[in-house]
Amino acid sequence: MGNIGSRAKFVVHGETYYLLEAQGCHDCWDKWRIMLCDKDMNPISLLPIKGVKKTQDGKYSEAYANPYIGQMDNETTAVVSYFMPKEGNNIKEEGELIYYVNFD
Repeated sequence: MGNIGSRAKFVVHGETYYLLEAQGCHDCWDKWRIMLCDKDMNPISLLPIKGVKKTQDGKYSEAYANPYIGQMDNETTAVVSYFMPKEGNNIKEEGELIYYVNFD
């Protein structure tokens, strides 16, 4: 078992959700993933986030940590960010990943 890290709460159409930082195994820094959880922190899904550049061994970047979600003027749009550690990711993709989401 790994660790549980940062959490980010957000609301969509009146329903509360969390983005949860979850580590696949203890001290495996390349195994940090982001899970979508319900209002009671029950896991709904492991988010299928993949980088755009392949790592040296031919895999896509897939380690993400420190979730943040900032909702805009309403509950249907948000800015999301994650940190991409060097472990488990292409060296050209490590750092912050930031994107815009429309939930409608």
